[in-house]
Amino acid sequence: MILCTVVPPNLVAHGHGTGIEVLPPVPFNDRLVTVVVDSEKTESEVLVSISFIQDDNRDPIGDTTLYIDARRGQNQLFTQEFWAGDGVVKLRFVSDDSGDGILYENSSGGFLGLLSDVTYTMSGPGLGDGGLYSLDISILSSQGYVPPEPLLFNSAVSVPMTFLYTINDQYWGAQTMQFITYYDVLYNMEYDATGRTISFEMPFEWHEDIINQIDVVHVEFAVPETFGDLLVSDFDIKINGLDLSPTTITIDDYFLEYRTVHLVLPRGELFRLYEQTGDTDIMRVTARPSLDSVYSSVTANGQYRILVDLEPPIPVSGQSNTVSFNITYVFPSSLVVSVPYDVRIVYDSDMVLYSGSGVSDENNPSSIVFNVPPDIQGPALLQFSNVDDNDLAAATLPIMFNTASNGSTNLIPDWIRNTVGWWAQGTIDDVSFVRAMAFLIENDVIQVDATSSYTDYDNSDIEPWVRSTAQWWVDGLLSDDEFLASVAFLVEEGVIPVELG
Repeated sequence: MILCTVVPPNLVAHGHGTGIEVLPPVPFNDRLVTVVVDSEKTESEVLVSISFIQDDNRDPIGDTTLYIDARRGQNQLFTQEFWAGDGVVKLRFVSDDSGDGILYENSSGGFLGLLSDVTYTMSGPGLGDGGLYSLDISILSSQGYVPPEPLLFNSAVSVPMTFLYTINDQYWGAQTMQFITYYDVLYNMEYDATGRTISFEMPFEWHEDIINQIDVVHVEFAVPETFGDLLVSDFDIKINGLDLSPTTITIDDYFLEYRTVHLVLPRGELFRLYEQTGDTDIMRVTARPSLDSVYSSVTANGQYRILVDLEPPIPVSGQSNTVSFNITYVFPSSLVVSVPYDVRIVYDSDMVLYSGSGVSDENNPSSIVFNVPPDIQGPALLQFSNVDDNDLAAATLPIMFNTASNGSTNLIPDWIRNTVGWWAQGTIDDVSFVRAMAFLIENDVIQVDATSSYTDYDNSDIEPWVRSTAQWWVDGLLSDDEFLASVAFLVEEGVIPVELG
């Protein structure tokens, strides 16, 4: 697949960190010259061409001697002098575990639409996988002219790299996510199930001179259709602890097999982050569902989006549970519509827990109430079909059923532990935590002598140290009995403001 093509005449594109880069023209021996760096990716190779050209007509300038300092990511590849008879140096990087990492000269055919006498090939582990190839190019002489000082061009081209990361989730099982970076190598990928937070790092030079040469930094990750915890409508994404502008985050949920979250950072956003980050050499990304996000899915015909909220957040076995939902057009996505639909909840492929039909409400969320038999645990499918009487308008969302925690004498449902963990890490708001504690009281898991009201409730009413106590329990540093006793005390003292219905 060709990522970029040779720049045609009169096209100006300064794209440090993209697949092609045309560097700003500079005077050289009474004319304006520039360097074009282009790239092409095959299955196990990356081809890079470096062309020294006239700025006005884009003609290569032959009989040129160049000195190139090349790096891939943070690793030095080579420093070497080249003679380019036709003004073009072609480099070929090959992924080969047995390669020696030495640059060899060999005869070549044409690629990228150019002809050249030789290609320089380097083989080694991962060299042709992609990433950021940085090239400091010095023009030492050309057509008999030797400048007083070498003419220096700093370039970098980015070739997309794909990474697979498998999460072994306690409830959802093995889930393989795909990451694609259009800038540099990703590493230190992690997933925190308690906070539903994905994190990874990428080398990045936070420096004004570097950012000035960048058009955009683009990274994306794809969530498989079976990973219900992350099939949400919105994500909060931070870089180095700083919130990103919402306009830089796009969620592509039009494919049935996966959902892709795009992170696209233009130069202006990079400068905004740089003003607060300062000089550093790392970009640490964290992404988690937004506090106000809901589960979402698009129908197979691409016409409708279904936004789903669950109460409780993880349906509980042995009791009634509620699914609330809105049906909207995909375009415009904010327009809620009133259309007929069929809906089912299916467990273990063939156990139908709920089946019904209705007409969605364009003014208020529609809802269904269903009972989950005792001792059912694990993933189930929430299936919508025949939306607007269209056989192709169908959508499926995986949901999770939980029984009480195994071995817990206090019968604390697993969804409570998840809710407390999410609250402790700031993923959900205080109201959701208070509702979870009210559930424990109403179901006699917590015994209290008095309750307090949160009529004038706001987030500041719960002291920050309560989050630490909650996190200790989630991490196993407090027993269930100790946690429940502390919650009972805090409710009675009004520190956790619970109003029982």
